[in-house]
Amino acid sequence: MAIWQYQLIVIPEKKLLKNNNKIPLRVFSNPNKRSYYLNFNWWKGAFIDTKLIKEEIGKHVPLRDWSNENFFGWKGNTKNNEDNDAFMSVISSHEISGFQFRTDLRNRNNIENFLKQMLIICKNNNWLVMNVNGNVFYSDFEVILDDIRKSNAYSFLEDPHVFITKLNEREEKKKSFLKRIFSKLKK
Repeated sequence: MAIWQYQLIVIPEKKLLKNNNKIPLRVFSNPNKRSYYLNFNWWKGAFIDTKLIKEEIGKHVPLRDWSNENFFGWKGNTKNNEDNDAFMSVISSHEISGFQFRTDLRNRNNIENFLKQMLIICKNNNWLVMNVNGNVFYSDFEVILDDIRKSNAYSFLEDPHVFITKLNEREEKKKSFLKRIFSKLKK
């Protein structure tokens, strides 16, 4: 994933309701659980028409030739700063195991066109979206724009130098903390 991409994982609303009795604001908060939830099969038992969804997404970003019967991949024109993509893992013609998309934030047209259209597809199918930090949202364009402004991708594009400096500072703090812990363990 490129630093300028904003990623959303698509989750069927019914699945979260079934598991939680309500839509949680956050699925996970522990960073150690991040990989588990980002790769969790939210779609088990949720039946959809994969052909219809495949065609709908294809109206907004081209389906790539590296797709096959078990995996659909769409990718924009990276030469035009359209590094938008979507991925869907398919179990059968009516069942998927994963669905996510990433929006290239370098170009406002990507946000206005690709992101907005993907959110419309999600809204029309009663799907929610989850960011990489585990926050869950209804497929509302304005709410997602607000989350984008809080993202690393946005921070990097606003000022790469400040972003990298802050990243280095966090790493130095982490190293310093670990060094203190290990020195105490040696005593």
